[in-house]
Amino acid sequence: IYEYNFKTKSLSRITNVIGGLFAPDISPDGKTIAAVAYGKKGKLLSVISYPEKTYDTDKLEVKKLENSFFSVKPNNKKQSEQINKNIIYEEDYSPFRTVLPTAYIPLIGQYEYFPDKIEMAYGISFFGTDVLNKHMYLFDGSYFQKEKRFYVDINYVNAMFFPDYVFGVVDETLFAGKDQFPYIDEDEYYDYINYSRKLHRFAYASFHIGILDFDYVQSLQLTYFYGIERRDKIHFPNDENPDPFIQKTEEVAARVSLEYNIGNQKQYTYSISAEDGRLFTLHGVLTSKIFGSDKTHYKLFVRHAEFLPSIFYNHVILLNMRGAFSAWSDDDVFKLGKFRTGRTGIVDNGMGIRGYPAEYIKGDRFAAATIEYRFPLLQVDFGIFTFPIFFRDIWLKAFFEYGNAWAHENLNLYNFRKSAGGEVHIRITTGYLFDIAGYVGYA
Repeated sequence: IYEYNFKTKSLSRITNVIGGLFAPDISPDGKTIAAVAYGKKGKLLSVISYPEKTYDTDKLEVKKLENSFFSVKPNNKKQSEQINKNIIYEEDYSPFRTVLPTAYIPLIGQYEYFPDKIEMAYGISFFGTDVLNKHMYLFDGSYFQKEKRFYVDINYVNAMFFPDYVFGVVDETLFAGKDQFPYIDEDEYYDYINYSRKLHRFAYASFHIGILDFDYVQSLQLTYFYGIERRDKIHFPNDENPDPFIQKTEEVAARVSLEYNIGNQKQYTYSISAEDGRLFTLHGVLTSKIFGSDKTHYKLFVRHAEFLPSIFYNHVILLNMRGAFSAWSDDDVFKLGKFRTGRTGIVDNGMGIRGYPAEYIKGDRFAAATIEYRFPLLQVDFGIFTFPIFFRDIWLKAFFEYGNAWAHENLNLYNFRKSAGGEVHIRITTGYLFDIAGYVGYA
């Protein structure tokens, strides 16, 4: 907190708090100050005596600024003449001066495309925005070593208008040479009957409406997708093929997605996750011949999460309920397991539960409920001088889940599955700006 003396025109710092003090208010008699302090225990209302001495004092001096102070470097003779005449000149704004990428992030990972068959992927991600945050873009590119396949994801957001407009392209079908799926010997086909691979190539356009009020943040996003879905499957022998064979299909997929979110969950400086609030999501996807698709089907997702406070600071109790519904689809689109075997990617918008592989049980209906207790183990905030790695915190999670995926009307509560387990999370800030989070768990 700073004090300004009108007589001496000096500015003095009168407090010295690491986390800072906010919203100060001085008592009518001028003897005490009430302010909000923030530390590891969250926001705290503090009352202190008005300091009798200061930490440092600076003289404030008001100077007249010449018009040239407000002008950028001239680009032509006319602008130079205007500056010489002490005239502020105008120039159309161009985002290209500041839109270059602000960071390049290397990507490396692996996944198990078949049981005991590991694939490595290497890539790079970069993003950028102009100085006014009116143009934002993101590029992700990866190369899959065994498949000799590229993955490209390009996203652009134009925030010059209301609502925001979003455009993008995703392509998973770029091969360096001939596709050799399934990358196993023919005598192994019987071991992987009905295993398949689905690849997409599509473009999308959407608009996003964000509404911010005092308590809640709401968003509505309408998106149109158009592209190709390609599936390669190891098929059972039949009359035409006495041995297992690769069935290849390709379909045009065109769909409209509408997603609505409303929430008031908070994220403070020392929060380990969202807390003190709730989040509701409703998401519908309609794939239809009306939009140019080969088939017609729809999906509906709903989620409600309550982030409840515990008796300890920054401890969170999460109640998370979610469900999903699909109709007219040829596939069992929802999977009981949250994780694909050997892979860290979450499937179906995180609808699954932990402790089961994603392919274990499938269906066109899904329902689950989760209770979690999240609490910090270490909040170290530790760095070495100015080295661009800063260790933030380590926190733990204990959870219990109950749910199932089933087909059509075959709902049976006795078939619902249970799981329980725990996770250890770590968060590190790199490059003075980017948080990297990772975790390990058992269920």
